[in-house]
Amino acid sequence: DDSNSAKVLWLISPGHDFRDADWIDFARGLSDHLGQALTLAGAFARITESEEKFRQLVESIEGIVWEADALTGRFTYVSPCAEALLGYPVKRWLNDPLFFQSILHPTEHNQASEEARRSLSGNRTYSTEYCVIAADGRTVWLHDTVRVLPGRDGVVKRLRGMMVDITDRKRIEEERAERLHLVAFANEVASSLASGGSLSDVLNACCNATISRLNAAVVRIYTYNAKSEMLEHQASAGLLFGNTQFYPRIPLGKYLIGLVAQLRQPYMTNDFLNDPRIADAEWARHNGITAFAGHPMIVEDRLVGVLMVLSCQPLTAFAAQALTATASMIAVGVERLLAEERLIENRRRLDTFTKVAPLAI
Repeated sequence: DDSNSAKVLWLISPGHDFRDADWIDFARGLSDHLGQALTLAGAFARITESEEKFRQLVESIEGIVWEADALTGRFTYVSPCAEALLGYPVKRWLNDPLFFQSILHPTEHNQASEEARRSLSGNRTYSTEYCVIAADGRTVWLHDTVRVLPGRDGVVKRLRGMMVDITDRKRIEEERAERLHLVAFANEVASSLASGGSLSDVLNACCNATISRLNAAVVRIYTYNAKSEMLEHQASAGLLFGNTQFYPRIPLGKYLIGLVAQLRQPYMTNDFLNDPRIADAEWARHNGITAFAGHPMIVEDRLVGVLMVLSCQPLTAFAAQALTATASMIAVGVERLLAEERLIENRRRLDTFTKVAPLAI
């Protein structure tokens, strides 16, 4: 029905003369009212159609479109994508004024509140990133673009925004940053091994590099004595063990360190406290140790020693890769340093023999 087309009102009555002036006025008035009603009905239909198209458009967006009261922070509209993305019913967003704060990751509360405060005070549109906890426990990163909507008096009345899932992007960024960090770690260990000095000095430098780069709690390096079949402590950094302080010598197969040496296979766990082979569980629990990594140091199938790491934070796959590469570098460095020490010792003995040989003759 074209709104610009003419409308015709037909009045039929067998007992009235419509040429009468009163009837004509009545018909004209009725026609005007009906015309206005039809015009309004058409306008409402077009508005409804437009609103439906807008609703479909908003609901098709792969992001959470929202609107909130600027004063209370309470959501007044949230698109259905919110439930699909995070798993929480839209009703919770609308009915609970503290809902969004409740799903923010604990580290995000202060930043989110401060960003919102600055934007409201400056009446400006802003973008920020949140880390939230989904209904199934997943960690989800959201990029939120927020538009500040002031009223006619200039006072901000409403906030309108859209949250987009950027979890994959954040994961790629974090992995790239971790790769660069671990490359720097490997370079620092390589530099320590090439710096010269005694075996103890060099290995202690490697331990300190591991502590700082991996944020570890304890790092220890043991070398293997093939004659006694014992691991011998050479260097360490970080916390000291409570009761025994060192464990200077460990037999093959004893504790996790000895098992790594015996099997010649790396071992890593982020559930360290529940491992029955812990040497000192009480000390580990007291100091918040949750992760263990042991990497054999091997050169041409010869066991050189073990690199051990304890951490209060989960060790990642990238950390495991870095420790594997680091253990190989340290193994080669240890062999070189031990060979140099043997050479120096042989020279000292030769010098001593040369000095005393004429007297013996």
